[in-house]
Amino acid sequence: MKKRIDIHGTLEFPLAIGCAAFIRQTVGGLIRTSPVKHFITLPSGVTYIQTQNTRYYLNPPHAAAAKGGQI
Repeated sequence: MKKRIDIHGTLEFPLAIGCAAFIRQTVGGLIRTSPVKHFITLPSGVTYIQTQNTRYYLNPPHAAAAKGGQI
């Protein structure tokens, strides 16, 4: 079973199958994934990214957090 990771942040670069995803977390640093196998943006605004071993759910940053304020 693949591990699930929920993240709040943004993509540093556009997603491409076979390439790593670089995700800038709202709180924290930069995450580099293993090569992407599948991705889709859901109607809720969440981007689902699947790699060989992990399922990432990338949630857009909250407006207040993106501006440096408190949530």
